[in-house]
Amino acid sequence: MLKASIQRKLWHFDLNVSFQVEVGQILVLWGPSGAGKTTILECLAGLCTPNSGEIELNGRMLFSAQHRINLPSRQRGIGYLFQNYALFPHMTVEDNVRFGLKAQRISSRQQKVFYQDLMDSFGVGHLLKRYPSQLSGGEQQRVA
Repeated sequence: MLKASIQRKLWHFDLNVSFQVEVGQILVLWGPSGAGKTTILECLAGLCTPNSGEIELNGRMLFSAQHRINLPSRQRGIGYLFQNYALFPHMTVEDNVRFGLKAQRISSRQQKVFYQDLMDSFGVGHLLKRYPSQLSGGEQQRVA
């Protein structure tokens, strides 16, 4: 279960949102441009910090302003796919994927097995030597 109560001052308004999502449930963030949807996702992923509130995932506190808890994004167990896919244009697909795995402190041998299986499962295993500019939008999304 994901529980969040987030308050964050934005330049044109104060964001104040609370929600709870059970495992298997779907939550939709819907609103006009500039309403705070991306900020909410960034707070959940640990890419920005709320001014106050709490974020809890499966009983584990990820953020609590009151208790001064703020786990780094890499320790939260939350995946975040950027709207523009955030691939490094100067790196191959293989290098982009391995870059993310390096932060996980997985051995090179384990990385190779893991990313090859992962890329095959997303149907992009044959694209490892290509650059992002050589991929379709859908292929870029699956790589990201």
